[in-house]
Amino acid sequence: MKSHTSLAVTVACLATAGIGLSSPAGAQARPTPTQDITVYVDDAAAPKAATADSRAGQGSFQASTVAEAQRIAEASRARNVTIRLAPGVYPPIDWSYGGRGGRITVEGAGAASIRTSADGSAASGAADASAPAATVVRCSRAASEYGVRVRAGDANATVSGMTIEKCRHGGVYVKGASSVKVRGNVIRYIGSKHVSQGDPKKEGFGGVHLQGASRATISDNRFFYLENNGRSPAGMHGVYAANNADRTIVENNRFGYISGDPVRFRHGSDNARVTSNRFWRTGFAAIVSDWRFGGGSEKCGKGTVLKNNIAGNRTYTNKKYYPDASRNTVKATMRKWGKGDFEARNIGGCNPAPITFAGGNKWTGSRPW
Repeated sequence: MKSHTSLAVTVACLATAGIGLSSPAGAQARPTPTQDITVYVDDAAAPKAATADSRAGQGSFQASTVAEAQRIAEASRARNVTIRLAPGVYPPIDWSYGGRGGRITVEGAGAASIRTSADGSAASGAADASAPAATVVRCSRAASEYGVRVRAGDANATVSGMTIEKCRHGGVYVKGASSVKVRGNVIRYIGSKHVSQGDPKKEGFGGVHLQGASRATISDNRFFYLENNGRSPAGMHGVYAANNADRTIVENNRFGYISGDPVRFRHGSDNARVTSNRFWRTGFAAIVSDWRFGGGSEKCGKGTVLKNNIAGNRTYTNKKYYPDASRNTVKATMRKWGKGDFEARNIGGCNPAPITFAGGNKWTGSRPW
């Protein structure tokens, strides 16, 4: 795979794409204001693909880096922006442009295919050599806390089709957006255990970290080896939805080897649905938890429903999970809520219960995929 690190950028309108762009090939181009644009990042097949996907009023452009793609989007004032990443290895992505009420889509060519060993681990993260070339976002600098950050105001956001790895704080971070979709990604080797550079006191939060982002759908992803090894191993999660991140759907994902609870809701993140996921050797207090910090200033969540999930009956540290009758003790179980430190006096304390069952949740002694 290629490594996409060039800072020198030449942007060309794709006149051959057949969508009404007239700038000659190789010329510097400023997009005309439009509803929709697609920017192909280092994709040699862009003209052909753009012809197949073109619609009235849509523009198509090519860039050498994601940073240049964002400059194109800002200049275009487009409402809907799709960034299509060719196969290769990319540095971390930090996206901040958003058209009001539009959608920002960051789309890779596909995530790595992971071979799993008999115990359900990711076979040391080895990729399937027969799989097509993947789009990989890799954090290689100490300052690269997240693989993909989207902070685009009230715009909708989609992140799909890539592998995100070797980041200290998290894989995907979305703040404030509506109708968030994170799907079809492999997010692996996240947290202080996997990043030797930088401040060792800084540890990871989540494979997907939502802050006040409503109506998020996290689906068809694989989360492997999300681990902190410092003061806060329990602070790392697969999906971490905080600060009124309401109506989150976590569906049909695989979670393995995560040092904290694989799904964590915090501070008034209400009405989530966690369905048809598979968990193996993951979790600290629970498979799904609702937690409050900040000296009592944070509020309980409510309305979260668990349905049709299958979870390995051992935590990340190989302790046994207990039946749900023990939810108000310090023993780990399928669901749990509390505040501050994980100890008996802090468990529970929410009325109504933030998390309820809707049937079909099961424990297993062998990996469920």
